[in-house]
Amino acid sequence: MSCSLQTLFARDERWQLINRLSQEAPSLTRLGASHSGQVLDVLAGWPERETTTPTVHELPRLTYEAAGGDGHQVMPVMAAWQVVLMAVKLFDDVEDGDADGHPGEIINLAMGLLFVAQVALEELPACGVSSDVPRRLRQALNRAMLRACAGQHADLAAARRGAQTVDPDGWLEIAGAKSGELLAWAGAFMAGASEGTLSGYHKYGYTLGVLLQVADDFNGVWHPNGAGDLATGCLTLPVCYALHVATGEKRTHLVGLLAQATQGDQVAEAQARQALIELGAPVYLLAVGYVQYQQALAAILGANGRAPASQQLLVLLERVLPALQTVCRMES
Repeated sequence: MSCSLQTLFARDERWQLINRLSQEAPSLTRLGASHSGQVLDVLAGWPERETTTPTVHELPRLTYEAAGGDGHQVMPVMAAWQVVLMAVKLFDDVEDGDADGHPGEIINLAMGLLFVAQVALEELPACGVSSDVPRRLRQALNRAMLRACAGQHADLAAARRGAQTVDPDGWLEIAGAKSGELLAWAGAFMAGASEGTLSGYHKYGYTLGVLLQVADDFNGVWHPNGAGDLATGCLTLPVCYALHVATGEKRTHLVGLLAQATQGDQVAEAQARQALIELGAPVYLLAVGYVQYQQALAAILGANGRAPASQQLLVLLERVLPALQTVCRMES
């Protein structure tokens, strides 16, 4: 085991559990040991993504502690949530053509991680959680993942057909399925909490997930890290909105620019970006983001959670789309 992994596992029970479960289940066979090695290789690349500020990786713990729970009890859920995020990232890399390695092997590894998540939830009774909780959590997680798969399918199909086939409301529906449903699951783990509290944290997670998608689209067009969304032809909210409001020659011209951008024409990409600005796409994105932000804020404040976890949930919300803070300050 690498030094980075030893350090990580030593300081975080979540990673200790992931490490143990990844090796325990298949340990009876030589093939299983090889697969466990692949899982550990993925884990080895993850520590550099960890930060000292709250992230979506901490969502189950933060909501559980805000509701008065013991952070130790939530570790199996944290482990399950961590590997689900890792699996989703691997699937996304394959679907977007960004996979670093053989796609078939990566898909199989991602599938294995999803099963590690299921096994992790079986550890909850040992942490003092009611034996009925793992079953309910697995049911909720499986339903959330099915909805996420449906959203991803719609996203991929729309990207193939063209953004003009999806209006802004359709984009929001896809974003809610892809991201909102999974974060809603992660945000609503509270054994013994009232229905109102569960509903509040579920709403917080859902709207946070949609806001993350809004932020991804905003940055993917105006602050890309590498090839931007216009160059890759991804389904994005600014393009859906612009094509929805543009008419006549403006719309035809934008469709042409977008097609040229996906062929590597950087001039056309810059012109398409400017056309989106002129059609009001950035303002629209901030307006959509503001609505999601306010809904998440109302949900977290309504839950009346305990400090410091409740404050960390607010910090997490505020960090998603920094450009929104100017709008929020103007509102206040």
